[in-house]
Amino acid sequence: MKFILTVLVLLGLTTGIYAQNYVGTGACRTCHSGNFNEWKTTLHSQIHMNPVAGNFRPNWTGSVSMGASYGNATVSLSIDAGLYKATLNPSSGTPATYEIKYTYGGGYKQRYLVLIASNYYMLPIQWNLKGYLDNSSGAWASYNPGNWFNADGTLKAINNAFRTKSYEKNCIGCHMVGYKPVKQVSGSDTTWLSGWANSNDTLSNKVGCENCHGAGSTHISGPNKNNIFGPQNMTAAGLQRQQEVCGQCHIRSSSTGKTYEYPWKESVDSIYRPGLVLSNFIAPWQQFFNAVGGPGVWPDTMTARQHHQQWQDMSYSNHNNFMNCYTQCHDPHTPTSFPHQLKKSYANNDLCLQCHTTFGTVGNPNIAKITQHTKHSYDPANTNGSGGTSNCVKCHMTKVAVTANSYDIASHNFKIVRPIKTLQKLGVSSPTLGMLNTCAVSCHRNPNTSAGTGNVPTLGVGTDATLTDWRQTTDSLLADTLNRWFNRQIWTVSVQNITSNIPSGFELMQNYPNPFNPSTEIRFSIPKNDLVSIKIYDIAGREVYNLLNQKLNAGTYSVKWNGINDIGENVSSGVYFYRMVSNDFAMTKKMILVK
Repeated sequence: MKFILTVLVLLGLTTGIYAQNYVGTGACRTCHSGNFNEWKTTLHSQIHMNPVAGNFRPNWTGSVSMGASYGNATVSLSIDAGLYKATLNPSSGTPATYEIKYTYGGGYKQRYLVLIASNYYMLPIQWNLKGYLDNSSGAWASYNPGNWFNADGTLKAINNAFRTKSYEKNCIGCHMVGYKPVKQVSGSDTTWLSGWANSNDTLSNKVGCENCHGAGSTHISGPNKNNIFGPQNMTAAGLQRQQEVCGQCHIRSSSTGKTYEYPWKESVDSIYRPGLVLSNFIAPWQQFFNAVGGPGVWPDTMTARQHHQQWQDMSYSNHNNFMNCYTQCHDPHTPTSFPHQLKKSYANNDLCLQCHTTFGTVGNPNIAKITQHTKHSYDPANTNGSGGTSNCVKCHMTKVAVTANSYDIASHNFKIVRPIKTLQKLGVSSPTLGMLNTCAVSCHRNPNTSAGTGNVPTLGVGTDATLTDWRQTTDSLLADTLNRWFNRQIWTVSVQNITSNIPSGFELMQNYPNPFNPSTEIRFSIPKNDLVSIKIYDIAGREVYNLLNQKLNAGTYSVKWNGINDIGENVSSGVYFYRMVSNDFAMTKKMILVK
């Protein structure tokens, strides 16, 4: 007991804002009615909804097949005396009928919770909307049918193995206010129970105020800025703690002891609370990635392929050092006129131009600068059927992950997935079939097959019908073409003429800065028109990058190297040499890349 108390003190759970109890979202309504009413319109407030007409995204009729891998078992849907029901029809044996207790979600997809004994379970069916908040059409899909059916299509027994898939054990932590999982063992029988703040209040069986601002029992009895994790304490906590407010749920990891699939510290049986250090409540998430990219990521072990990994994505990004989720990008309290509660439009690049003022300002993009950077025309809103050329997020926030339909979730590591990665991973067959790349998935794979993209270059590659298999001939041919263009057009910075004054002789100057990261400038002079070559070599004398091979007029020039090799990969830290050669001159100098 003394040890647990010591750990609680170290975690800050017995002092200040961390010593409070959860009171539920309804308790915030009196003083914060504006924020409360706005919250009611968000998807966070619609995580769980009562099973009544209007809350179901699909028409509740028909049946959904589990597929040949599960004996073609089905789930049929019915409404009986106003109760929404689902019947699991095995390939043989007695069907099982369950009443829907809650709908779950509805932004991209919707699932359905049923109650068996004391635990909730997600049915093996999922309704996929056409797109984000677009239910103009949709389609049924199976969802983890192996939780309910054996491979022969028979139903699984309701036993301990079945109960390990309960909603309480695996999901509830990110979807309710003040959750408290309780493991109960009775002989060989194990169950996981859970309650939430004011468990009789359905306002709190959702993502509510205290999920982000911490428990509020002291705050409601004497409201002030110091006894709640509001803006003042968020600012004082620093950038990483601010990011973790969103990261506690937008994450793919588990509890410290890997009992639950959400943040929890088993050694003290404690919930994560905003403002504390998230890593103290999760298992090291890097352990979840393996050499072939699973679970959760593509084979480069960096690019997310499943949803809810925005926090991990950010950890790979330079954005991690200077911004949080809700300052520039997302409004945490209310839907806006832009998707995903974004504060600005990404369709016209305003979202990114708030900070990246080198390329213009909000409402006033510097088109010349942007097109020089992208080597594409300027059509971010796809007005001209280009697929959205020079749209920042098309390249830097590629839709690489899946929540309902293929590639409907954007990456948040802000890194371009280069075409070379597709070529490097052609031999991967598990857990994915090869590796996607930004250029293909955003525009060039099957161009002109969707409305409004009639001006996307085909690049001479045929139609590819299998969008989840990136190992086909069409994929490798396209990736090879894109990779050659990518290396030579986008990331080779053009030679800049500093002065046309004729120098007195050849000169190769020391690069600047040196050491450098991520790029460095190399200047040189030639006294006559000549063919100039500059190549980069590693310390072993192997050619790394052919930086320049061009005929130039007499003058002084500069060229930049961005620390990549000839196949578009970032090179490692170390000593490199750059060598300039012309008809009458050769010289080599040393430079150092430090990361």
